[in-house]
Amino acid sequence: MNKGRVEAFTDAVVAIILTIMVLEFKTPETAKWTGIIHQLPYF
Repeated sequence: MNKGRVEAFTDAVVAIILTIMVLEFKTPETAKWTGIIHQLPYF
């Protein structure tokens, strides 16, 4: 496998993982910063 194919495969895996992480992000119940801060331990 050449270097270009390995880089492309790695980029694809990272893109899939980041997409899954974004989809798992839940919106805070309040519009204040405290609601967002409570979500930080999950990331």
